[in-house]
Amino acid sequence: MTPRFEKAYNALVKAFFEGTLAKGTCVACAVGNIVADAQGGVVDFSDRSALPHCSSDNGFWQPLFSTDGGHQERRTNIIITENTYSKLSRNLEALTNYSEDEMAQIEYAFETNTSIYFLNYGAISEHVILEDQYRGLCAVVDVMLKLDGIEPDPKYAAKFREHKSLQHA
Repeated sequence: MTPRFEKAYNALVKAFFEGTLAKGTCVACAVGNIVADAQGGVVDFSDRSALPHCSSDNGFWQPLFSTDGGHQERRTNIIITENTYSKLSRNLEALTNYSEDEMAQIEYAFETNTSIYFLNYGAISEHVILEDQYRGLCAVVDVMLKLDGIEPDPKYAAKFREHKSLQHA
């Protein structure tokens, strides 16, 4: 296990178990939780009727890329200077040890392997949401393992299955 994999993986496990993971919001998606953890920030999504928020600016990377409707979009069409774009990209890599391209792959894996947007969480059971997030996290872990040349190991996905709401289904 590489240090960057371990750090990102632990941030995702924490997010999953603490209920701060959410599809469709830069603050609480997989990348948002990895960045928040790297900053020492805390994502709060305890009020499912409100938008998630973070104690740090963990959504600063949003101008770089997004995944919406299964399509990855590089944010080159946003009007920011090349200098600002480069600074955001360097900051993302300095915090996470993942390049912008690698983080875009992580986001894409989560967003395209989950189907329930955070705005709908209030109308759906916790178990169904967790199953959806589990699929997304398994895809993210697969990407992170591949990026670091680590052999696939089911123990990483099994950790998410330890969640109390997934054990009794």
